Amino acid sequence: MLSTSEQLKIQDMIENASTEQLRQMRSDAEVILLTINSDQRLWTSQEHKFVNYAVEVLTRIDAKSTGGGWWYRTKRRPQIIAMYLG
Repeated sequence: MLSTSEQLKIQDMIENASTEQLRQMRSDAEVILLTINSDQRLWTSQEHKFVNYAVEVLTRIDAKSTGGGWWYRTKRRPQIIAMYLG
């Protein structure tokens, strides 16, 4: 789980990013999730951190594009996890 300060840093980064930067952030997060998911083993604590970070980035980018708030993000996180890791 990411700390509140980490979540706020991600939110700030997304709010100040250009469209191209958002596309790159999305792509990087998807690569992380797909790469980690391809390994059929238990994750290290560092990999857990990467997964949490990637899910948060994708969630917040989606929320920004749809105008969703905290409730949207709360519902979207499990959907993203199921989509990439399920």
